[in-house]
Amino acid sequence: MKDGGGWRQQRGLERPMDFEPWRQEMATRSLVLPEQFEIDDNGITHKPTGWKFIPYPGDPINGTVIEGAVGNRLETGEDFRSDDVREMAIRLWLKHLRDTKKIP
Repeated sequence: MKDGGGWRQQRGLERPMDFEPWRQEMATRSLVLPEQFEIDDNGITHKPTGWKFIPYPGDPINGTVIEGAVGNRLETGEDFRSDDVREMAIRLWLKHLRDTKKIP
């Protein structure tokens, strides 16, 4: 059995694995950057997709998430993964809360 070069053994037969669809998907995903977010005390928004987190009054950690167009190819051709947007938003939101002394 070959273990590199895209080959994998299946039921005693060697066959090439098709990584091209995966490569194409990865190549089309857009990079999520901190400067794509707008942050204020009312929440955080990913400007390209409209993804938003709006905290509950008096509880800056819990709130409502509005998905916007995340996960869909935008008119600009950008395609942001929901997990990538959410993870960056969490990091930036927590930094904002620490910087504004809303959490220790």
